[in-house]
Amino acid sequence: TMHGKGYAHRDLHNANILLSCSKSGKVSAVLIDFGRTLHMFAKSKKLPQGAASRNPPEILFLSPDKVNKKASDVYALGCFLFSLFFEREYEGSFVFNARDMQGKSEQDKAQMYIRVKEKYALEYERFQELMRLQNTQDDEFKTCIFQMIHPDPKKRISLKEVFFLLEKAMRKTNSSC
Repeated sequence: TMHGKGYAHRDLHNANILLSCSKSGKVSAVLIDFGRTLHMFAKSKKLPQGAASRNPPEILFLSPDKVNKKASDVYALGCFLFSLFFEREYEGSFVFNARDMQGKSEQDKAQMYIRVKEKYALEYERFQELMRLQNTQDDEFKTCIFQMIHPDPKKRISLKEVFFLLEKAMRKTNSSC
């Protein structure tokens, strides 16, 4: 993976992730547009993600060069997967506009971060209620998505864990496209 080689994509959104399905039913994903890619230790004053709504909430209290690039990519990919599996955008990613942070007070940013956490909690509660109403077992991969978009970057799972859970879910359901 890119992360394993020390690089972050930094522009993960719907237009830069191509999905395909082989005749055998195997799903493949290909990343495109590597124009924002940086080495993990490279410093950059640019936002962690190119798409404003894919920037992680920690941008509210960290300068762009202090944001963990891996955690930022995981968050952006989680937002993409949320839209794919839940068929709507993750509302928490629209609480703030990452390109419009200049001039915002620390108090304003703290309030936005609280709203992001509230949106996350509400979405997760909705998901748990849906699982209860459908009387289904916990959907591991959809739970994984919530671990990817967690407001706290230290609580986000790694891409390695994401791939493991995705493969496990595909095997468990014998899924093909």
